[in-house]
Amino acid sequence: MMPKICILVLSGFPASGKTTLAKGLCEHLSLRCPEYVTYHVCYDAILSTDVEQKLLEITGKVDSSKPSQWKEYRKKIVKCVDHLITMRQGVEMDIFDLNFIDIDYLVMEKFRKFIGLEIEAMDPNRMMEVDGEDPDNENKYLILIDDNMYYRSMRYEYYQMAKKYKCGFAQLCLQCSIETTLRRNIQRTMRVPDDVIINMASRFEPPDPTSNSWESNSMLWDSDMGGNLWDVLYLIERAMENPVLPPPAENSDTKLVAQAICSTNLLHQSDQVLRKLVSIKMSQAKDSGQLTKNDMKSLASSLNHMRSKLLDELKAGKILIPDGCSQTKDASKNPNSLLFRYLTDIFGHWQGR
Repeated sequence: MMPKICILVLSGFPASGKTTLAKGLCEHLSLRCPEYVTYHVCYDAILSTDVEQKLLEITGKVDSSKPSQWKEYRKKIVKCVDHLITMRQGVEMDIFDLNFIDIDYLVMEKFRKFIGLEIEAMDPNRMMEVDGEDPDNENKYLILIDDNMYYRSMRYEYYQMAKKYKCGFAQLCLQCSIETTLRRNIQRTMRVPDDVIINMASRFEPPDPTSNSWESNSMLWDSDMGGNLWDVLYLIERAMENPVLPPPAENSDTKLVAQAICSTNLLHQSDQVLRKLVSIKMSQAKDSGQLTKNDMKSLASSLNHMRSKLLDELKAGKILIPDGCSQTKDASKNPNSLLFRYLTDIFGHWQGR
């Protein structure tokens, strides 16, 4: 029988109380719900102090010459979570499997130490042995993803993982005033620059279940007022009982034809949307009156290069378009369409790297 697993993504500004809430939830489950095995994946704790400081500088545009380091480190942690789920499900892994080979073992070592895992170092086919786990009981596994997750695309990556492994998926978004966040930030050992927090607040994309069906299992938590942990447990239980499943199988020939038509249509629309986004960015830059002609040429070249590269990754399947976009028509003419908003998120994310 496949174990019940839920990925709970916490999102919110730095110092909004995500880690405090995650620890409180872990303690609550340990005392009240012993069938739960929790893994608290705190990005801040897994990153070493020196690496985190560099990434904060990059995020704060102090050092924009290394925009890929932040994304690469995040990818490594995502791979660790992916690996954790395969091991929890008892999936036998080929040591030459690309997903296994790609894991950064230094990051994996920090990951394992922080969430309390013990595993035979070179035996990917052995189950992880976790202190406090009772093999005779039906355990439930909760994976808490503790990071800012201010872009929707960052959270969607974990939704796709839940679909891949047929796990539960839920979001807990911490709402906190900027004033409270900045006040708490002063007391942190690793302080985040104030301008980074303010910039992140302006870009933050909270869950929107109305527009995105994949965000339906979401909950808002008032960090200033607090809340009831039993409400969070209900959210988790509901996600476990309703895991994310791939769409039902279709006739193979019909499916291939439909996929080809849909893929071609979505890629064409994506190209049109990306061109529209480039045009919008150029118009905004021109209206600002702050760029010279040479600056405008340079910006146009940079944006078009980014558009071309993003489209290539869409074609290669490295970036997945949400399922709900398949029925989209004339997305480039409708800024409120799911495809337009999704690509706007990705485009803005890439430009901000």
